[in-house]
Amino acid sequence: MVYECCFVLWSISFLPQSHPSFLENCTATALSPLLSSQMSKKVVRMVVGTLSNLAMERDREEFGEEIREIPTPLLIQEMLFSGLEKILSHIPSSSSSSSLLKSSSKHSSSLLSSSSSSSSSSGVDTELEDDLEHLSDQLARNWKQLTSFEVFESGVRRGVLRWGDMIHEDRWWKENVMQMEDNEFDLLKALIAIIASPLSESSLETVSVALFDIGEFARLYPNGRSIVKTLGGKEAVMHLLDPSDLRTSDENDELAEHALTCVSKLMIQNWQFLT
Repeated sequence: MVYECCFVLWSISFLPQSHPSFLENCTATALSPLLSSQMSKKVVRMVVGTLSNLAMERDREEFGEEIREIPTPLLIQEMLFSGLEKILSHIPSSSSSSSLLKSSSKHSSSLLSSSSSSSSSSGVDTELEDDLEHLSDQLARNWKQLTSFEVFESGVRRGVLRWGDMIHEDRWWKENVMQMEDNEFDLLKALIAIIASPLSESSLETVSVALFDIGEFARLYPNGRSIVKTLGGKEAVMHLLDPSDLRTSDENDELAEHALTCVSKLMIQNWQFLT
């Protein structure tokens, strides 16, 4: 069933007029995780082909007069924000864990090594290889045009946060914490809204990352602890420590750990000396 669905999407993706619908329905975000799961080789081939088609640069005439904005740049941004470059770098059987954007050819070879050949006697799937090369080039080119803070902001706005190599860590926060004051701390309010909403509305990873980010803001921004408390952040964090509101035992432990760490950053002035 998964293959059939991916095949339909791949077929439709050849039609530029369909691309706004792909963007509207966050299709790239839904497809990307399929590359990191134990899917069949033919599913991988369809997913990569679909994403490559969506990342294809096209003339406005191909979209028709009814399309006001060519969606290709936005589709590529969605792929970046969904963590596609990291997903490709962690494909099973990959011989390299380095960033796709540093060496797209290595990741192309990694994915090819886990896929079957159907187009050449040498065992190389040339169609898949071409799609991977094109997709890697487009991701690399567009990544250079985005700042890490724009990636962070997009994730917060969409309510999808993931642990990454560039953001959600101490060094990144030290360099970017002052940008959080824009629009009256709008992004901080969004982070607090994520942890304050029912757990069923966000993934465990998203809530955990939001707790980390709130704690880092409180720790590094001048008077950050007071600002978080004023915006209701402390109450939202404390609520996550209520066992009756959590899920399984494992999730309980993981979320409680992140919540306790966040509370510590909110309450202890020299928190960094305790770690």
